[in-house]
Amino acid sequence: MVMSSTDALRGRIEKSLKRICEVATPTLRKFETHDLLEVTGLTDSGLMGDVATYLVGLRVDSVSSLLQIRNTLSDSPLDRAELVRNVVAIVGDPPSSLPKERKTDERNPWLAEGIWYLCLHAAHHKPTLHPYGQILALAPPHVHPKDHGFDIAGIFENGDGLGFSAVETKAYEKYPDKALSDAAATFRVMDSGGFDQRARQFVSTARDTMSDEQQSKISASLWQQRRAYIANPHYDSAAPVRWDGKRRSLRGWPSDLVMGVCLMPNPIVSFSEYFDGLSEKMYEIAQGLTSVE
Repeated sequence: MVMSSTDALRGRIEKSLKRICEVATPTLRKFETHDLLEVTGLTDSGLMGDVATYLVGLRVDSVSSLLQIRNTLSDSPLDRAELVRNVVAIVGDPPSSLPKERKTDERNPWLAEGIWYLCLHAAHHKPTLHPYGQILALAPPHVHPKDHGFDIAGIFENGDGLGFSAVETKAYEKYPDKALSDAAATFRVMDSGGFDQRARQFVSTARDTMSDEQQSKISASLWQQRRAYIANPHYDSAAPVRWDGKRRSLRGWPSDLVMGVCLMPNPIVSFSEYFDGLSEKMYEIAQGLTSVE
């Protein structure tokens, strides 16, 4: 039986997601100004191939907003070429040729966002990977790392009902404190209504694709009624930082509108080398899928 490249990718994503759910381990703690959810295992070297597989899938829209894995490309030469083109737009062709500035300003931020998109997708199957409940839906990821708007948006459910999560991801190798400050500044913009249009668009689109029972629980202005902020700094594990004390940039929340603020840090051993290796894996997977028979 001949397997298409898109069928092969779908099967690999499903297997990778299952392994990631098995390995990723969350630990939640609470402090005066914020919650802290630390997830270990996600960026271990042994899971790099699984993470790379998922990110290749994101580049060709293989994950629906309701977190179903789908085939979006035909097996034509044009679609196979598009798969490779979408991947190399981020990682380079070959990855070793990508200038350092593009790695810092474009590649690493997109990969970091994709890694945490994966984490929140896994929270659909393993709810403890999200601090406030099971993820039901995620907004599509950015196509380009310099696209505007919050990085990741999700709808979650817990015993108190449904809510809206806004996630701000930063990839600052040596400056995790600045990453947090910049994320908090984005949340202040959201407080003032700066992202209302995108939030409404996502909530309306997700609601239309849900079951009648779920639709009855979601108002068109869900994000204005019950939302959470998640700051997600990615940085080299050698950078000196502690997340267990008071954080001035996070004062003022929770509020009547914001039910919680959580830090989900991702310290990465050998930050630059990890992203280089992840890029190589994505490139290898994309090239391999063009020759599936």
